[in-house]
Amino acid sequence: MNTPEMSLKDLQKLQDDLQKLQKKVTEETEAYRSNRLSEAREAYAALIKESGFTIYEIIGKKSYGESPAKYQNPSNTLETWSGYGRRPIWLKNALVRGESLNTFLIDEDLKHL
Repeated sequence: MNTPEMSLKDLQKLQDDLQKLQKKVTEETEAYRSNRLSEAREAYAALIKESGFTIYEIIGKKSYGESPAKYQNPSNTLETWSGYGRRPIWLKNALVRGESLNTFLIDEDLKHL
């Protein structure tokens, strides 16, 4: 292909074709990686299930369960918060009203701190 002898229209078409080809290669590469990742996850999940261990035991990381409640809504004792993550709305509203966070502690021994 001798590009200096090509017309502007031919060069633009060539550029459009190249962009389409680059897009197709990118899409195909992403699809291939996605499929391979799914296959790998399925294979590892089967191995882990077969082993009888948890993923955390295999890789040596501690599994963090649900944290116990540290704060409780006195108006509705079913509403609790562990102190981790986003504050619940009932607690945010109470703090805006000027109430102390310690007021909502479940452990009476910690309320005086």
